Amino acid sequence: MPMAQQISVFLENRPGRLGALCEVLADQGINIQAIMVPSGTDYGIVHVIVDRHEDALQGLEERGYRTYTSRVLDVTLDDHPGALAQLADHLAENDIDIKYAYSAIGERGRLILSVSDAEAASELLDS
Repeated sequence: MPMAQQISVFLENRPGRLGALCEVLADQGINIQAIMVPSGTDYGIVHVIVDRHEDALQGLEERGYRTYTSRVLDVTLDDHPGALAQLADHLAENDIDIKYAYSAIGERGRLILSVSDAEAASELLDS
C-alpha cells in the first residue's frame, strides 16, 4: 500500500489565509495533490499532500508557518458503490480506526467548498 508524507499546517481561519498558504507553494512550483481544509472557528489544521514534500516543508517553515509531517495511506479504490465501505470494514475488522479521510485529484477533480456566501461566490465564479 503506497504511503504519502502529509504536511499539516496550523492556519488562522480568516479570509486570505488559505490563499496565502497556497501561494507559498505555487511560488515554488509545488503542486498540491490533495488538500483537506477543516471547518472551524478561529484556527484549524490544513492537511496537504504535495509533489515535492521537502521543498514545500522548507518553504512553509521559512515563511513562519507552523507545520508537522505524518505518514498517511495513499489508497486507490475502484469506482463503485460500496468500495469505501469495504475498505473501512476491512480495516475495522483488523482493529484499525480511520481518523479522517479526504480525496485527492488526478488529471481532473472536483472540489467541494463551503463558503460564507454561496450565492455571491457562485456568481463570481460564473463571470
